[in-house]
This record gives sequence, C-alpha cells and structure tokens, in this order.
Amino acid sequence: MKYAMLGDPKTGALNTYHLIIAPTYDCNLACRHCYNIRIDERVSQKQWEEFIDRWADFCHRESKSSIAHFKGGEPFVYPAIDDLAARAAAKNQMVFFTSNGTLIDEKKAEDLGKFYTSAKGKVILSLNGSRPAIDEQLRQPGVYDKTIAAAKNLRKNDVPFDINFVLHEGNISDLTNAIYFAKELGAVQFNVLPLVAKGHAENNGLKVLHAGKEIFQQLDTAMNNDAVDLLEWSYADLIRKLSNGYTCEGCTAGYRGLAYARPDGDIYSCPNTVLPEFRLGSIDDDFEKVFDGPTAKRLRAIHEGRLVCKGELEMYKGHDERTETLEASDVIIKELCETEAVKKTNCKSQYASTGISEVALCFNRNL
Repeated sequence: MKYAMLGDPKTGALNTYHLIIAPTYDCNLACRHCYNIRIDERVSQKQWEEFIDRWADFCHRESKSSIAHFKGGEPFVYPAIDDLAARAAAKNQMVFFTSNGTLIDEKKAEDLGKFYTSAKGKVILSLNGSRPAIDEQLRQPGVYDKTIAAAKNLRKNDVPFDINFVLHEGNISDLTNAIYFAKELGAVQFNVLPLVAKGHAENNGLKVLHAGKEIFQQLDTAMNNDAVDLLEWSYADLIRKLSNGYTCEGCTAGYRGLAYARPDGDIYSCPNTVLPEFRLGSIDDDFEKVFDGPTAKRLRAIHEGRLVCKGELEMYKGHDERTETLEASDVIIKELCETEAVKKTNCKSQYASTGISEVALCFNRNL
C-alpha cells in the first residue's frame, strides 16, 4: 500500500487517523542520526493494550479508518510487540512497523507473513545508502547486510515493506542509486526523510539537507525512468500533484487524528514536536481532550502556509543556519510548483477525478 499523511485543512483532521506508539526507546543499535534520548518506561503492557482499545473506539466513533504504527527505539526489541500488534489488528487497525531490520530473520519474517495474511499494513525499513560504506556513515558496520537480508526475508514471505532513506550531505549523491536498489529489493515505497538535528544527530558533524533542486531533479529523473510507482508521494510527485491543481495548506502537526505516544506515556502530535510546549496530554487522557485542547489548536495554527515541518521550525529556533536552510526549502518547493516545466508535465494525479481540491501534505516529517 502507498501511504502519505493527508488531511483536510478545513476541518484540521487527517483523512486516515494515525497513532504512532513507541513502547520503548531501547534499541540494539546506536545510530549517529537517532533523535531519541533514553527515558524511563513507565507504561505497562496492560496500559498499552487499554490505550490501543480506546484509540480503536475513538476512531470508530469518528468513522475513520486508522493506523497503529509501532516505532522505537527498535520496536522488535520490545517483548510484547507481537501482542500489541495483534490487538491493534483485531481492532481493525492497519499495523505499521518502523524497524532497522536487523532482527527480522527468516523466522520473524515468516511470523510477519502469517500476521499480514489477515492484517493490513506494512513494515518500514531504514536503509541510508545503496552500498555498505554509504549506509555506515550513519549506522554500524554489518547493519547494512542485515537490513538487506530482512528485505529479502520479507519479500519471500509476501510482507509489503518500504525503505526510509535519511538524507544528509554524505549520501545525496547516492539518492538515485538507492531508489533503484530499493526497487530491485521489492520495496513498495521509497521515502526520503531529512536528517533531524536533535539527539545524537545534533552535534555529530552531520549536515542537514532539506528539499532542494538537486533532490527534486534526482527524484524527477527516477520517476521518468521506471520508478514512478516507488516514488509516489515523494517531493517530485507531490510537486507534480500540486502543479496539477492541488493546494497545500502545509504540515499536518496538530491535526485531529495524529498522535505520538512515548514510552513514558506522554503524547505529542508527532516525533518532531516533542518539545515541552507541545505536549498534548498522556495516554490516560481521552482522545477528544488530546485533539480538542489548546495545544493541538495552537499547533494547527502556527507557521500557516509552511510546507516544511512545523516541529523543525520550532526546534531550530536560535540556530540561524538550520532555520535558513529549512525556510529556503519551503521557497524552493513553491518555486518548483510554479515553473512551466512542472506545470506541463504529463504525469497526472491519480486523484484528479476525486473532486478533492485541498489536501494538507507533510513534506519533511520523519515518521
């Protein structure tokens, strides 16, 4: 399944409600670009189960299809992850996992294959280069081979998977190669994510890159050369959609139906809005309270019209260079949408006949 976080700016709600659950920040790796810091885990398995039940009930009341998206840390180091995923699936939730892939051996892939015979969803693998030397700029030696093995194991068991590619100065020249490598592996979707400069990535010498013309050109070229299906909802595809008549009201942070629950039980809108002033509540709160509270409303309203991530705009306050880079990418995207070259593209949106004239698209959120 292809997926992008879409919503209605008139109602301030996602089309498909999306709950991100990080039951643990523990991980079997220590990647240079990881933005998580270790915190105490105070939520029991029973509390997570009750939380998932209440989420499903809330989505049912709102008549919304919905996702339970398990992240970390590494979700597969959490002992009860299979139980939580099964509970979400039993409640008609689509189930996503975002994983480094190193724990998806043949047995785990077989188990996931059985799980997805009835459940809907997919696994999202992290892979930041088409070759080990490039991926190892962010991750430890040997991780690349394990992730490739995971992709092959998943494909063998008919488990749909995406590739998340965290973009930085050291791998931008490998972007095109990485796209075609993901296609060769059998990925459903290739997601380009900007490196977020917090946590480990804040002071380790990695340079943050955002949507720019060089990135767009590589994606656009790949789309014109047999990778169009893989790159739906990429920067290039989004620009094509926008130039075909869509308007974009910006980042979906604060939207109704978007929530991120941390291991300590605190709820934010998404991982990039984990700032004290944007805490929406806790897993003990009713979802109506979480989404109708003043903080969620303020998140929806700030940085109106920005196509880039609101969380990063707030996070980088006081860092002039990072803020300028982020703001520049916002301008570049808008300029590209206005160019005649893009307007004349023959790549028409598959949604052109739906009658939807406004969608909210998140260009830069690392989910």
